[in-house]
Amino acid sequence: MNTPANSSSKRQIAEQDRRAYRLARTAYLSRLLTELPPVVPGIIDQTDGTLSREAASADLLIQIPAWKFLPEEDDTETVQLQISTVGLEPSTFRDIGESKEVVGPADPSDFPLEMFVPLNQLAEGRLWLRYKIVTFNSSTVFSSIVPLICDRTAPYNPTLPDGQLDALSLPIAVIDDDYLADHPNGLTASIPTYHTAREGDTYQVFYFDHFPSEHDDYSTPVHRGPVDVAAPQVLIPRAVIEEAKDGKYYLAYYLTDKAHNKSRISLATPLNVTLGALPKNLQLPEVPLAQADNLIDLKDAIQGVTVLIQTYDNARETDHIAITWGTAPLVIEPVGAKPFPIYINVPNPILHDQYTATDVPQATAVKYAILRGEVPFPSQPISVDVDFSIVGPVRPDPDPTWPDPINPLLPPPSVIGGGSDGLNKLDHSDANIDATLLFELYDNAQDGEVVDFYWEGILVTEARYTVDTSDGPTVERILPWEYILEASNNSELKLYYTIRKTDDALNEQQSKVQLVNANAVIITLPLPVYQGVVKNWINCDSLANSGAELSLKVAIPDLRSHFTLGEKITLYWEPWWGASETDGSDPVIDAQWNETITLDVDHIGGFIWEVKPYKDYLLPTFNPPDQIRARARVRYNKEDDPGLSSEWAVQRMSIAEGGSSCSIP
Repeated sequence: MNTPANSSSKRQIAEQDRRAYRLARTAYLSRLLTELPPVVPGIIDQTDGTLSREAASADLLIQIPAWKFLPEEDDTETVQLQISTVGLEPSTFRDIGESKEVVGPADPSDFPLEMFVPLNQLAEGRLWLRYKIVTFNSSTVFSSIVPLICDRTAPYNPTLPDGQLDALSLPIAVIDDDYLADHPNGLTASIPTYHTAREGDTYQVFYFDHFPSEHDDYSTPVHRGPVDVAAPQVLIPRAVIEEAKDGKYYLAYYLTDKAHNKSRISLATPLNVTLGALPKNLQLPEVPLAQADNLIDLKDAIQGVTVLIQTYDNARETDHIAITWGTAPLVIEPVGAKPFPIYINVPNPILHDQYTATDVPQATAVKYAILRGEVPFPSQPISVDVDFSIVGPVRPDPDPTWPDPINPLLPPPSVIGGGSDGLNKLDHSDANIDATLLFELYDNAQDGEVVDFYWEGILVTEARYTVDTSDGPTVERILPWEYILEASNNSELKLYYTIRKTDDALNEQQSKVQLVNANAVIITLPLPVYQGVVKNWINCDSLANSGAELSLKVAIPDLRSHFTLGEKITLYWEPWWGASETDGSDPVIDAQWNETITLDVDHIGGFIWEVKPYKDYLLPTFNPPDQIRARARVRYNKEDDPGLSSEWAVQRMSIAEGGSSCSIP
C-alpha cells in the first residue's frame, strides 16, 4: 500500500523524467540546423540546387520532414519558411509564405508537411532556403540551409533583336562528295557565343529544305546532344545529308538549359549540297538571232531574243540555268525534263535597259551558270553587238511600248485618188490611174534620212524619199496604179511609212497607220455562156421550149471563188441592133431586163438564167423589114457594186423564120 510519501516520490520521479525529456528535446532542436534540411522536389541538379523551369513557374513546393521530438498533447509548434537572396548570413533571411502550426499530439505519419514558396518570392538567380520552428516553449530553431538556383531565362544572344540565337557557323559553304569522304561523321557546325551558357545545356539541330518559320515549334531534329561549353558545336549526320541529296538547305537549332528553358529557334544558316558527278564541259551560250551577223537590232527585239544553252556533262533535271545579259540576270530557268538545246527568252525590258544609245553597236556580254542547288558552275562569256539606235521624233522615256516600231509622234500619211481627188478614199473613177501619197515632214528630220511607204504591207519602191529638210512641210510621192491593183479593194487598207538613218540602216521607226477605203479596182467576173448557139448564131432553134413559152438560156458560171452564200448578184439583158460592132450601139427599145438573185446553195456553184417572156424581151429583136438581126448582150455584177462585174457576153442573134419570127408552140 502506498503511503503519501511514496506517491509524492513517484510524482517527483515523473516530473524529473519530463524535465529530462524537455532538456533532451531542446538539445536536439538546437542541432536541427544541420540535421533536418527542407526537401525541394523541384530541384533537378542536387549539386547546385537548380530548379526546373516547370517548378519555378508556380508556387514552389517545399516538404518539411518530421523532426524527432514532435509536439505532445496540448503543445503547439509553428513552422515558417525563410529565404535569402543575399547569402548565408542569418540576418539576410526573411519569412515568406504562410506558416503552418503542428498541434500535438503529432504523428510522424502526418509528415512531410507541404509548404510553398510563393511565386513572387522566387527571384531569378541564387536563393538560399531554410525553415524555422517556434517550439512549444517559445524557443526558435532553424533548419540547415538549402541553396537554390531559380532560372527561367532560356539561352539567348543579347546582341540580336529579341535575343534570338545567332546562326550556326559552318566550316565550309558547299558540301560535296569530297567533303563527306573526309568527314565520315557528317558536318560539324559551331554554335556562336550565347548568354547563360553553362554545363548541362543541350541542343537540337534541324535540317530544312525551306527557310524555317521563326514561330514554328519544330519537333523532329536530325540530331541532339549535350553542349560542350568550351567548344559548343552541333552535328549534322552524314546519312541525313546523303538522304536529302542536292539542293539548298537551312540549318537551325534550339538550345535547352538544364533548367529546361528552351530557346527560340535560331537564325537560319544556308548550306549548299552538291553530291555526285558535277556539271562539266559547259558550252558557250548562243544567241540564234545574232548567229550570222553577231548583231541584235530592233527587229530582233520585236521577234523575241533568246539565248540557247547546249547540253553539258552530268546534267540533272534539278539543275537550274542562270543567264546574265550584260549586267542583268534573267529569271532562273529549271532544266527539268526539257530536251536540249534549251531556249531561254531575254525579256524586252532587260534588252532596253542594258542598251545605251550610241551611234555604233554596243558590245554586250552574255554568259550563264548551271546552278546545282545554289552552287554556280559558270560558262565562259560571249560578246554580242546590240544596236537599237533610231531617228525621228524622240520617243517618251520610259517607253512602255518598246520595241514597237510605231512612233506615236509620226503622223500617218494620206492618199489622193488620181480620178476622184478623194482623200483616203479610192473609187472606180480612180481605176487605172496613179494616186498621190502625201506626208508631213516629221520633227527632228535630218538630211539624208530615208522614208519608205507601204501600201497594205507592200513596199512602194517608186515612192522612196530621201529627206531634204528644205522640202515641205508637205511632201508628195507617186503611188503607181499597179500597187493599187495588186492590193485590190479593201475598205480598211493600211497605209504607213517608215524612216531610218540611211539606206542600209537596220532600225526603222513607223508612222501611225492610215486606213484607206480602197474600191478602185474593177474585178472582172467570168463571162456568162449562151446555150443552144447554132453556127455562131442565136436563132429559133436556140430557144428553149418551156411548155407554151420560148426562152433564151444563159449559163452563169461557178461563183464560189468570188462570193459567199447570201450575197446577191444582178443580171442584165440588153440587146442591141445589128449583128456586128460596126452596126453601132443602138439598144432594142423596151427589150431591156434585169433580175437580182440571192446566191443560195442552188445558185452559188453556177446556174441557168432564162431570158423570158419571149414576147417582151426576145421578139422585139425581130422588126422586119428594117431590122431582123441583133446582138444579144448579158452581164452580171455584185448587187450595188459595179466594180465586181463580168464583161458583156455578146452573141449574134436572128430569130427569123422566113418572113416571120419564131413560131410559138
